[in-house]
Amino acid sequence: KWLTQEPYSAKFISRRANLVYDKGNMDAILQRILAKLDDSAGNAPMPAWLVPPGWDMSYVAEMKVMRPDNKNLLGGEATTSTAGRGGRATEGFLDEAAVMEKLGFVIGAIQATVRTLFIASSETVETSEEFVDNKEKAKARNPLLVFEMDYWEHPFQDKEWLKAEEQRYI
Repeated sequence: KWLTQEPYSAKFISRRANLVYDKGNMDAILQRILAKLDDSAGNAPMPAWLVPPGWDMSYVAEMKVMRPDNKNLLGGEATTSTAGRGGRATEGFLDEAAVMEKLGFVIGAIQATVRTLFIASSETVETSEEFVDNKEKAKARNPLLVFEMDYWEHPFQDKEWLKAEEQRYI
């Protein structure tokens, strides 16, 4: 949507700042996006006709990626109880919400500043009760609001993956 809608802005919130933006770290959300805009060796960039006119890395700042021709913005921050407060965005994304401390405060802060909020997380033994409660309440309100996927439904996680994971945890 950053490429095709005007105006558009998104907020990405993860449990640690370096998982939102950390130059060269492909685990960081904004770095994955930037890799698609970079036509250098080792990247799989998007087609040139989709790259915003006038795009270069000067439009990247700490935790922000701006589109030069229309000022669309991708921004991010680390999780705090006030994460997402202030500023407005078209969409908000909470990454790895199952392990966010004070998740209810984070949801309360960001949902007032975005039109649509996406909450995602990998399954983990560290999943907080607060995450489970929020997920179950959302499912009770409208089952279509919650999409759950078991490991065997993931395209990269097959029987060989499961065997390797079992060995790793032994």
